[in-house]
Amino acid sequence: MKLDWNLALKRLVGALVWGLALAIGAWSISVSTGILGGFLGGFAGFLSGPLLARTRLRTPTILIGGSLLGGVGLWLAGLPTRSRILAGLFGPELAYGLADGTTWFLGGLVLVGCLHAATVRHASFMAVELALVCLALITPLSAHRDGFISRPHFFVDPLWSQGWDPVPFLMAAGALTAATLLVLSVGRFNRRNTLIDLGLLLMLAFLVTVLLPLNRLQQLAPEQKPMGQNGQQEQEGKPPPPMEQDPNGKEKPRQKPPEPEDKGEQGQPKPVALVLFHDDFTPTDGFYYFRQKTMSMFNGARLVPDTTGLADRDVPSRFPAAGPEAQPGGVGIVPEPTDSSLTRTVRTTVNLIIAHPLPIGLINPTRMEASGNPDPYHFVRAYKVESAAFIGDLSSLMGRRAGNPLWSRQVWSHYTRTPEDPRYRRLANEIVGRLQEQYREDPLAQAVMVKLWLETEGTYSLSQRILDSDDAVARFLFGDKVGYCVHFAHAATHLVRSLGIPARVATGYAADARYRFEGSALLLQDANSHAWCEIYLEGVGWVPLDVSPQRTDARPPPPPDADLQRMLGQLARKEAPSQEGRPQAKRDLNALARKALAVLARGAGILLVLGILAAGVGKVVRRLGPYVGPESTRTLRTFRAALDCLADVGVLRPFGDTRERFARDQGNRFEALAPLTEFRMREALGDPRNPSPPEARELLEHYRNLARQIRRSTPFWRRLLGLLNPFSWLFVR
Repeated sequence: MKLDWNLALKRLVGALVWGLALAIGAWSISVSTGILGGFLGGFAGFLSGPLLARTRLRTPTILIGGSLLGGVGLWLAGLPTRSRILAGLFGPELAYGLADGTTWFLGGLVLVGCLHAATVRHASFMAVELALVCLALITPLSAHRDGFISRPHFFVDPLWSQGWDPVPFLMAAGALTAATLLVLSVGRFNRRNTLIDLGLLLMLAFLVTVLLPLNRLQQLAPEQKPMGQNGQQEQEGKPPPPMEQDPNGKEKPRQKPPEPEDKGEQGQPKPVALVLFHDDFTPTDGFYYFRQKTMSMFNGARLVPDTTGLADRDVPSRFPAAGPEAQPGGVGIVPEPTDSSLTRTVRTTVNLIIAHPLPIGLINPTRMEASGNPDPYHFVRAYKVESAAFIGDLSSLMGRRAGNPLWSRQVWSHYTRTPEDPRYRRLANEIVGRLQEQYREDPLAQAVMVKLWLETEGTYSLSQRILDSDDAVARFLFGDKVGYCVHFAHAATHLVRSLGIPARVATGYAADARYRFEGSALLLQDANSHAWCEIYLEGVGWVPLDVSPQRTDARPPPPPDADLQRMLGQLARKEAPSQEGRPQAKRDLNALARKALAVLARGAGILLVLGILAAGVGKVVRRLGPYVGPESTRTLRTFRAALDCLADVGVLRPFGDTRERFARDQGNRFEALAPLTEFRMREALGDPRNPSPPEARELLEHYRNLARQIRRSTPFWRRLLGLLNPFSWLFVR
């Protein structure tokens, strides 16, 4: 039996693809013996599939029996690690390697062998086979999604060490995966079906890339939603710890934040922004607060953002613009007057990784202006912020008056208005009554006492509902006191306002200062989203009053990935190509594919029009053949025009039929076709009995007779469609 080298080569390539797929899949979760076992199992399984398919076993028997045998094999493969005798005989390291390698080999052999046998018998199983190959190839690289550009380390670290962005290489890996799938699918069936399958697979892959919302490539995390009372996004971890000293003057040991877990409440937190510090600054309470939005106006039922334009003028309501739209001093911020001995200017650059509805900035911002985007692929927008940061300690704020003496009576009323419920004032007086006599009139001491009371009496829990009703704060404060940061922030604001202290609720991000890792970059994650109360003290401005309950059932958010923070910091320090205040679109695969699709669509449209015109011109030229052209080819042109007329009405010579047989078969309907065929065959093959060509008049007479016969035997609509079809002559044989 002659060896089919073409088929053997295709099977060898498919076996290599499966072996490499399982080896790559085992790369990040197994040892070297497991990688080798996966390669050998996939290779041997692919080659054994056709042999298994030629047996008399039915396909369900192969799949079910393979699953059972695979389970038994995997159990036997794990014996070296479960048996003390074998583990003692081989040693722990060799026993584990042997068990892992055998597991991958047997698993790959059974899985690939049975699946490929089913594919050989039934083409529909090829989709399952391709999906498993794709899964095995992309799993080791999946750690890179959701903005973690520092992972997987085995792939990314060598690239970053050379100063290369890993994203193009990951895209190349995706293209290689697609090419691998194509290679695996080639040659399974006959050539015609193979070409059709390849075309459909390419089209499907392209359309999926272009049309589906694959926003993991377009942006690194979902768009952040502002927080508030109605449906707000909340912090996934525990709020920051309280201050280090109570208002009675006694030292209180600082609460150390719990050690971070590997994952937050909703899985691995996603990066949302990177902040570059241009001035070395560490807050005294150990947490950076990046404010985005405030709620200071009490509308009779709840706190909402200010709509009067008289308050919260230190909070920017839009992003800074650049170019002709830029304003002097950046976005319009009216900073609060501060004491230079208690505050200092801290300059930062905020690089947004995901789109935000409002800008964020380190409290209290005094200036915000546009900055060039250093890397539009990884950041959607960048801007500079200058903040008046508090640099003193808690004792330096004692004795400071609440509020700003320059405020109007309307502004004072705005920041101190509370619900009419008398329980707020009564509870606030009760809490303040526990202070020592010398601190009872001090605004800071009163506010901190409220904070400490809430921390002692409340319980932090993410299982509570949002503030979805007008009396939600009252139900929380005068009920079980179980809630999350929004509940505590609103409760603290109402209580301190009851004492005449200007206060508001702020939302944004709260990040542990330790997680700067002694560098200038700080990565903010969605798990850092937070809400807190702010009070106003003269000479300092707005001071965070963050309630951190002692009891909690929530896990703290994990720290940001140090490698990811360092790499994003390096990207953010690059010189920006231009000063753009608007968000810059990321150069993502989706956008490039859509542009390519638009160009291809325009090109295809132009080519289609040109093709139709060319086909129409060709049809007209061929139809004029009996009347125009040299005498030597008149018979050929007339015969070709006759066949074109028949093609217009759907009459074509079948494959395998001779011209003479075709003319005899159509003789009942089209009698004039037989003499035209005879003239053409006589000219092509030669006839010693009739060496002279037919007369032009005779050819035209038979051609016109054929046209009349077509009109008599074919409906008008069918002849009209054929006449308008510019491609009908292309199918003439």
